[in-house]
Amino acid sequence: MSALEIIKLVQDAAEREANGDASAHHELVNAVQRLQKAITTPVEKMIRLRFQCIMNVCIRVCQEWGILQALAARKAPMTAAELSQETSVDELMIVRIIRLVVHAGLVDEIGPSTYMANPATSFATTKGMLGADKY
Repeated sequence: MSALEIIKLVQDAAEREANGDASAHHELVNAVQRLQKAITTPVEKMIRLRFQCIMNVCIRVCQEWGILQALAARKAPMTAAELSQETSVDELMIVRIIRLVVHAGLVDEIGPSTYMANPATSFATTKGMLGADKY
């Protein structure tokens, strides 16, 4: 199936979901995943797979160091400098590790070194996602 054909599936499922068809959400997610697989080159696939473990580490580090929690609590944009003051983590370290967290979609980068929580940030800071009673 070509990318254009899959785009039509995406559009159809998105329209049905927008019109209240609850079952269309699952079809929409599947169609988007099919589209991504269809257009991603082998090089891009391998790069994503190789960096996945690093991305997971960066996410966990941001949880352990309280970076995600600070963003979720603020509910407003924060700069890397403000996050550094809030968490006592080096500002440059925050900029470096949060890049992959942004790429994963757990934080939004809204400007140079300026970040904002999104619904995934809040979910990532729940007790269940943090995985420990100390939080």
